[in-house]
Amino acid sequence: MRNTIAILAFAAIAPAASAQGFGDLAAIFGPQYVNYKIGTGATEKTVTQLSVPLAFILPVSERFTIDLSSSWANSRVSSNGVESSKISGLTDTQLRGNLSFFDNTAIITLGVNVPTGMYEVPDAQQEAAGQIGSQFLLYPVSSMGSGSAITSGLALAKTWGEWNVGFAGSFRYSSPFDAYKVQDAVLRFEPGSESRARIGLDRSIGDGRLSLAGTFSTFTDDKADSTTFATGARTLGQATISIPTERGEWTIGA
Repeated sequence: MRNTIAILAFAAIAPAASAQGFGDLAAIFGPQYVNYKIGTGATEKTVTQLSVPLAFILPVSERFTIDLSSSWANSRVSSNGVESSKISGLTDTQLRGNLSFFDNTAIITLGVNVPTGMYEVPDAQQEAAGQIGSQFLLYPVSSMGSGSAITSGLALAKTWGEWNVGFAGSFRYSSPFDAYKVQDAVLRFEPGSESRARIGLDRSIGDGRLSLAGTFSTFTDDKADSTTFATGARTLGQATISIPTERGEWTIGA
């Protein structure tokens, strides 16, 4: 069972930035609390996370934008009301630049992941770190740190008749880092590089909107000390339809 509370979310122009010549600087702040209950009875386990993401967006010119983002997160695991593991702190920081061309029909992106998060996770914190990293549970922060990385991407969009069509491709290179500390031994982890291609389509349907998307990702091998293992390829399809009504908007997705 999953419970989610969006505590506060807003986007605001930073007033102090005007004196420094950054009058269009925007700040985005949106804390979120997530609570999962896994199992029942004596084996029930509760995993909670409070995350506080913060992002700054600076339009340098009409075509070039810089954004900086990071999060603070506190994750806890407990059984029968007794806490067994917790991990908290600052995550990695992402710095990204976006350059647009041809009236925003093409955008080039270059991003850097700065390793400000936690590494060498000790024994007592590994259960909490592992729980939030599950691909089946949707935590706002799934990793406290993933090492230095560089990501480059290109996105294109065009209107054909009633449809808007977009294509994007990206490549991510990650450097090795010390991931876990088990007793006195440190586990060195080398993430594989990721290549990703995505296509998206959307159009109006009456007063509503239909969106379709497909993503294909491939990864090189990951390495943990002397062990090598393959992530493999991944394909994801998405479809969403939004329908406005007198009492709000309905959204159905799969």
